[in-house]
Amino acid sequence: MTTLSSSNQATPPLSTCSSSESTTAEDNLVRTGILYKKGRKTGFFSRQNWKPRFFMLTWEKLSYYEFEGGELKGEVDLRSCTNKDIQVMPDDCKKTGQSASSIWRIAISTPARRLFIAATSEFEMIEWLEDLRDVTSRHERMGGEASDMVRPSVVRPSVVRPSLMDSVDLLALSNPRRFAAMPGKVHLRRKVLAHQHNERFSHDGFGVVA
Repeated sequence: MTTLSSSNQATPPLSTCSSSESTTAEDNLVRTGILYKKGRKTGFFSRQNWKPRFFMLTWEKLSYYEFEGGELKGEVDLRSCTNKDIQVMPDDCKKTGQSASSIWRIAISTPARRLFIAATSEFEMIEWLEDLRDVTSRHERMGGEASDMVRPSVVRPSVVRPSLMDSVDLLALSNPRRFAAMPGKVHLRRKVLAHQHNERFSHDGFGVVA
C-alpha cells in the first residue's frame, strides 16, 4: 500500500494520492491528489489555461487549492450531481495545441458551473472517475443527503482495486468512439486482471502481502 505523506511545496510534483492536514475531517475524505484544472474564461480575450491544483474529494464536494496546504481556490458541490454529470473524455474539452494537461480529462457538471480536470495518466483518470461516481451514486440513493452515510476511515490510497475493471467497461459504454481510439486500454485491462489474480492468490494463503 502506498504511504501517504504531506508536502507544502508551492509547485509539488504531480502524484495520484496523498494525505492532507486540513480542517476537513479525515473520515470525510475520499481521495486527494494533484490534477490539472482548466481555468474559467474571464473576458473576451482571456485564455483558459490549465494549471496544476491540489484536489480534495469528500462525500459532499470537490475542493481545489493552489497547492497542498495552500489557499482554497474553489469548490464544486456534488450533492445535487448524478453519475450522468460526471463525464469522461468530454467532446467539448479535447486536447489541442501545446496544453500542459493530458488527454485524460473529466468534466463535472453542476447547476452552477462545468468543471474540467485532467489526470496525468489513463489509470489515474479512471481512479478519480470511480471515486467521483461513488460519491454521486450515494447522493442519488440518499436523495442528496450524505450525513448519515458510512464513510471510510482513511483516504483511499493509490492502488489498483478489483472494481477498477467496472470503470474500464464504463468508459467504453459512455463514449465508445473516443474509447476505441484511446491508447493503452488493452494494457490497462491486462494490468487490472493480473492484479486481481495476485490478490486472490495472496488471500488464499499462498502469498505474502507486504
